[in-house]
Amino acid sequence: MSTVALTESESLAFIGDVPRPRQRLTRTAAEAAEFLAEVGGPVVAKVSGVAHKSDIDGVRAGLTAESLERTWTELAGLGDGTVLVAEQVGPIDFELIVGAFRDPQFGPVAMVGVGGIFAEVLSDVCFLAPPYTRRDVERALRGLRAYDLLAGTRGRTGVDPTALTDLLTRLVAALNSSASVKEIECNPVAVTAGALNVLDALVVLADAEGLAPQTKGTNGDDNARASAGGRDHD
Repeated sequence: MSTVALTESESLAFIGDVPRPRQRLTRTAAEAAEFLAEVGGPVVAKVSGVAHKSDIDGVRAGLTAESLERTWTELAGLGDGTVLVAEQVGPIDFELIVGAFRDPQFGPVAMVGVGGIFAEVLSDVCFLAPPYTRRDVERALRGLRAYDLLAGTRGRTGVDPTALTDLLTRLVAALNSSASVKEIECNPVAVTAGALNVLDALVVLADAEGLAPQTKGTNGDDNARASAGGRDHD
């Protein structure tokens, strides 16, 4: 069965109230400059409509008013003509992958592990079947090879288990909000001084018919990208 993958902006709109930086899907460099002025600091610009953005240098950080216009034009040319501009988060201690999916045997399942561009290579994740408590999440994290990093090391604060449990619960709730949703993946989720920030997200649907109208064409983006090849991750 073919699937439909929402764009990053649509996926974040569908997931709803999760910790994330301010962002805007822009159609012109002027819109991007206006957003930068609103947040009052450096921004990250990301190509839109391209899978695995990092493979084509499609994510640019630390942009200021002097560098944004030129960078925006470059990224627009690499993708669908729009550019997602977000408030820059930092410093980042480490990155997680957090998600939820439907398992044929167990039903909705939550997932968390080491994220970022090497998430698939490292494959260091754990799974939880709802209902679960914060203690269950902490116990599952202890099974990860990178647990010491997630718990805090070399003066860095570990991930807040309460915030992580809340994010997992919100993603499972979003998964359960429509039978059309097959998978939700947030990667990376930045951890800064223990706090979480969802920097990228993907919602995969079995079909687009059950999708809430307000999430279709969010910010004027394309309604959906067909097949898993439409993934808009870093």
